[in-house]
Amino acid sequence: MELTEGNYSIRNLARVGGLIQTKRIVFDNPIQRESDQWDTESKSLLIKSILQNYYIPPIFAIEEKREGRKTSTFSIIDGKQRLSIINSFFKNEFPISSNVMDDLVYNENTYDLTGLKYEALPEDLKEQINAFNIKFIIAKEAEDEEIEEMFYRLNNGKPLSRVQRAKSEMGIAIAEWISTISEHEFLLNHSGLTKAQIKNEDNLKTVIQVLMFMDDSYDLKPMTPANIVDYMKNLRERFKDQATLEKFTQYRDRIDKALVYLTDSLASLPVKPLTKLVHLPMLIMVAMKAMELNVSRGTFAKWAQSFSDGIKLSRASDQESPVHEYLRFAGQGSTSLQKVQGRLDQMTRYFTEFVESEK
Repeated sequence: MELTEGNYSIRNLARVGGLIQTKRIVFDNPIQRESDQWDTESKSLLIKSILQNYYIPPIFAIEEKREGRKTSTFSIIDGKQRLSIINSFFKNEFPISSNVMDDLVYNENTYDLTGLKYEALPEDLKEQINAFNIKFIIAKEAEDEEIEEMFYRLNNGKPLSRVQRAKSEMGIAIAEWISTISEHEFLLNHSGLTKAQIKNEDNLKTVIQVLMFMDDSYDLKPMTPANIVDYMKNLRERFKDQATLEKFTQYRDRIDKALVYLTDSLASLPVKPLTKLVHLPMLIMVAMKAMELNVSRGTFAKWAQSFSDGIKLSRASDQESPVHEYLRFAGQGSTSLQKVQGRLDQMTRYFTEFVESEK
């Protein structure tokens, strides 16, 4: 691995036709955490630092040659949040927060920029942002193991979540698939996951939980955050040779197909109660069961609507619903092994009974 340094102005990075828009800079490295991890006040403080010409830590990137591109691409492994925020502000996507920019001193003038977006800034402040240089440290000819080790060391001591840190230990190949499938349309746009849960990468944790269910060489444990992270950290070791990699590929393909099946079946239905975080891994497992039994998408949709209505009924009153027994396993302590297995068993049972009744 060879390291080089370079400086890029914000104008060259964020303008129309700049490095970010033309995708010479990309943020798709699978071990990276999701964007939008900073609150508005932290974002505003970064912009203030630029306006006051304070030091901004360098960006670390991997120089890559990608198919179909004549020029090299810079894949960001540290600094994604900073660059994303700068690009977002440049595009007028958020205003300066209060208590951050009410006392900005620039060229002996004091400004109150509270509530302003980039386009509303005085011209001299825009120019300061445009001309500000950001240092890049660029790694060439880096092996996957070197990238993983660099990411881990750069983020050692930084407030990455345990799940985000574990991503760097899964290995590039597995992390790439996990990241891709966790951003499936069904999970992001048609499930009951909230924006906050997606920001916290609960969509990724859902995929990991499904893998924990499927992995026949894994002794299932409670679905606590610690156990989920431990499983993630050991994924590279669990699927390291040809035979186990083939098994992982089978798991991967089944989850891929199940999410497509769910999208086709449920995307237009009001079944959000059933697709909330506590139920989602079980729903994906039942979708796999439905595919094994060649259950039509129409029949699956009818079952899902019935089950979802049952959840709402049971929670709205004391009347028993078809899912009353299931919901006993969804309350307090829902990550315990007994409740996790209970939810899966009961949802599968109700699904099987419903399919039989439809014949």
